[in-house]
Amino acid sequence: TRTTMSIDSWAIQAAFRSKLITIPDIPSELAWENRGYSPETGSDGDPKPYIKESMIPGNERLSANAETEQVGIMQYDVYYPEGSGTKDARKAADNIKNAFNATTTLSGLVRCDQPTVTRGDSDSPWYRLIVRVPYTVYGTL
Repeated sequence: TRTTMSIDSWAIQAAFRSKLITIPDIPSELAWENRGYSPETGSDGDPKPYIKESMIPGNERLSANAETEQVGIMQYDVYYPEGSGTKDARKAADNIKNAFNATTTLSGLVRCDQPTVTRGDSDSPWYRLIVRVPYTVYGTL
Protein backbone atom coordinates (compact mmCIF):
# COMPACT_ATOMS: atom_id res chain seq x y z
CA THR A 1 0.00 0.00 0.00
CA ARG A 2 1.41 3.38 -0.99
CA THR A 3 0.78 6.30 1.27
CA THR A 4 1.43 9.85 0.15
CA MET A 5 2.41 12.50 2.63
CA SER A 6 2.25 16.19 1.99
CA ILE A 7 5.49 18.14 2.09
CA ASP A 8 5.31 21.46 3.93
CA SER A 9 6.88 24.15 1.72
CA TRP A 10 7.08 26.59 4.61
CA ALA A 11 9.16 24.10 6.63
CA ILE A 12 11.56 23.78 3.67
CA GLN A 13 11.85 27.57 3.43
CA ALA A 14 12.38 27.87 7.18
CA ALA A 15 15.17 25.27 7.06
CA PHE A 16 16.94 27.26 4.34
CA ARG A 17 16.46 30.52 6.24
CA SER A 18 17.91 29.06 9.43
CA LYS A 19 21.06 28.11 7.54
CA LEU A 20 21.28 31.36 5.52
CA ILE A 21 21.42 33.62 8.59
CA THR A 22 24.48 31.73 9.88
CA ILE A 23 26.61 32.25 6.75
CA PRO A 24 29.52 34.66 7.33
CA ASP A 25 30.46 37.55 5.03
CA ILE A 26 27.12 38.01 3.30
CA PRO A 27 24.89 41.10 3.41
CA SER A 28 22.91 41.36 6.63
CA GLU A 29 19.97 42.91 4.76
CA LEU A 30 17.59 40.11 3.74
CA ALA A 31 14.51 40.51 1.55
CA TRP A 32 12.33 37.55 2.46
CA GLU A 33 9.89 36.27 -0.11
CA ASN A 34 6.49 38.04 -0.10
CA ARG A 35 7.56 40.56 2.54
CA GLY A 36 7.78 44.26 1.85
CA TYR A 37 11.37 45.41 1.49
CA SER A 38 13.04 48.65 0.49
CA PRO A 39 16.83 48.61 0.24
CA GLU A 40 18.43 50.69 2.97
CA THR A 41 20.95 53.45 2.38
CA GLY A 42 24.30 53.54 4.14
CA SER A 43 25.86 56.61 5.75
CA ASP A 44 27.68 57.30 2.46
CA GLY A 45 24.34 57.61 0.63
CA ASP A 46 24.87 54.40 -1.36
CA PRO A 47 22.33 51.58 -1.12
CA LYS A 48 23.31 48.73 1.21
CA PRO A 49 23.89 45.30 -0.34
CA TYR A 50 21.11 42.79 0.23
CA ILE A 51 19.92 39.28 -0.58
CA LYS A 52 16.49 38.48 -2.01
CA GLU A 53 15.04 35.02 -1.43
CA SER A 54 12.77 33.11 -3.85
CA MET A 55 11.57 29.54 -3.44
CA ILE A 56 10.62 27.56 -6.54
CA PRO A 57 9.02 24.33 -5.30
CA GLY A 58 8.47 21.46 -7.71
CA ASN A 59 5.59 19.04 -7.84
CA GLU A 60 5.32 16.25 -5.32
CA ARG A 61 5.60 12.71 -6.65
CA LEU A 62 6.13 9.19 -5.39
CA SER A 63 9.72 7.97 -5.50
CA ALA A 64 10.71 4.43 -6.46
CA ASN A 65 10.65 3.63 -2.72
CA ALA A 66 7.04 4.82 -2.45
CA GLU A 67 8.11 7.93 -0.53
CA THR A 68 6.76 11.36 -1.29
CA GLU A 69 9.47 13.38 -3.02
CA GLN A 70 9.74 17.02 -4.07
CA VAL A 71 12.53 18.58 -6.12
CA GLY A 72 12.80 22.37 -6.15
CA ILE A 73 15.14 25.36 -6.20
CA MET A 74 15.90 27.91 -3.52
CA GLN A 75 17.19 31.05 -5.19
CA TYR A 76 19.16 33.89 -3.65
CA ASP A 77 19.65 37.09 -5.65
CA VAL A 78 22.72 38.88 -4.28
CA TYR A 79 22.55 42.65 -4.87
CA TYR A 80 25.46 45.07 -4.53
CA PRO A 81 25.52 48.72 -5.63
CA GLU A 82 26.35 49.10 -9.30
CA GLY A 83 29.89 50.37 -9.79
CA SER A 84 31.17 48.91 -6.49
CA GLY A 85 33.13 46.14 -8.21
CA THR A 86 32.52 42.41 -8.14
CA LYS A 87 34.81 41.19 -5.34
CA ASP A 88 32.39 41.51 -2.40
CA ALA A 89 29.37 40.35 -4.43
CA ARG A 90 31.22 37.26 -5.68
CA LYS A 91 32.51 36.48 -2.20
CA ALA A 92 28.96 36.65 -0.78
CA ALA A 93 27.56 34.49 -3.61
CA ASP A 94 30.36 31.95 -3.20
CA ASN A 95 29.80 31.81 0.57
CA ILE A 96 26.12 31.02 0.01
CA LYS A 97 26.98 28.43 -2.66
CA ASN A 98 29.54 26.76 -0.38
CA ALA A 99 27.19 26.72 2.63
CA PHE A 100 24.56 24.83 0.64
CA ASN A 101 26.93 22.43 -1.14
CA ALA A 102 25.85 19.02 -2.39
CA THR A 103 26.58 17.35 0.98
CA THR A 104 24.30 19.66 2.97
CA THR A 105 21.18 18.30 4.65
CA LEU A 106 18.74 20.67 6.35
CA SER A 107 16.30 19.64 9.10
CA GLY A 108 17.20 16.03 8.43
CA LEU A 109 15.05 15.83 5.28
CA VAL A 110 16.08 18.57 2.82
CA ARG A 111 19.05 17.45 0.72
CA CYS A 112 20.86 20.15 -1.24
CA ASP A 113 22.23 19.36 -4.67
CA GLN A 114 25.10 21.22 -6.40
CA PRO A 115 24.41 24.99 -6.28
CA THR A 116 25.31 27.33 -9.13
CA VAL A 117 26.13 31.04 -9.39
CA THR A 118 25.08 32.85 -12.55
CA ARG A 119 27.19 35.45 -14.27
CA GLY A 120 26.66 38.93 -12.92
CA ASP A 121 24.29 41.39 -14.53
CA SER A 122 23.34 45.00 -14.10
CA ASP A 123 19.91 45.82 -12.70
CA SER A 124 20.44 49.55 -12.17
CA PRO A 125 21.30 50.75 -9.57
CA TRP A 126 22.38 47.20 -8.69
CA TYR A 127 24.87 44.55 -9.73
CA ARG A 128 23.24 41.15 -9.24
CA LEU A 129 24.46 37.58 -8.95
CA ILE A 130 22.00 34.70 -8.61
CA VAL A 131 22.70 31.63 -6.49
CA ARG A 132 20.45 28.67 -7.26
CA VAL A 133 20.35 25.79 -4.79
CA PRO A 134 18.52 22.71 -6.11
CA TYR A 135 17.04 20.56 -3.36
CA THR A 136 15.21 17.31 -2.86
CA VAL A 137 12.89 16.46 0.03
CA TYR A 138 11.77 12.94 0.88
CA GLY A 139 8.93 12.00 3.18
CA THR A 140 7.13 14.60 5.21
CA LEU A 141 8.49 17.83 6.57
